[in-house]
Amino acid sequence: MRALLLLLLCLAGCKTDKPEAKKKELEVVGSGSAAKTTVSLEDAQPELEGGVLQQIRAQTDAQLISIWCIADATGRDAVVKVADSLRRDGWDDVSTRGAAERFAIGARKADLRYSATVGGRDQACSGTLVIATIVRLGAGIPAVALPPGNEALR
Repeated sequence: MRALLLLLLCLAGCKTDKPEAKKKELEVVGSGSAAKTTVSLEDAQPELEGGVLQQIRAQTDAQLISIWCIADATGRDAVVKVADSLRRDGWDDVSTRGAAERFAIGARKADLRYSATVGGRDQACSGTLVIATIVRLGAGIPAVALPPGNEALR
């Protein structure tokens, strides 16, 4: 009887089906360069493969800075995981640069811009540190009117 119970527990614990990852669909209003998202920056943040969100350091309606730790990945492996996560989450124009243990990555989605540094260490992270910024382009930048008689320098 015990052997049967152990066998059932092992079979139940060895389930290999993974739940499907939910792809975040952002509502986009407009098209082309006039496209705007209607979602909060926290909701727009991609889930990084193998990553654990350590903290959100600064958050406004126009900017979000988050710190991630990607376990068991160093250097190029970590930047590949971040880039793949961005592409899977629908980000466009994903680009990377850097070498050795320090990389930078950038991407766009409608009026959002994602940029991150990948690499480095932190006491709270045993893997690779990722510091990411998401900015809503054009948000919170008021137009400045010049006083009469002042012209822009040429």
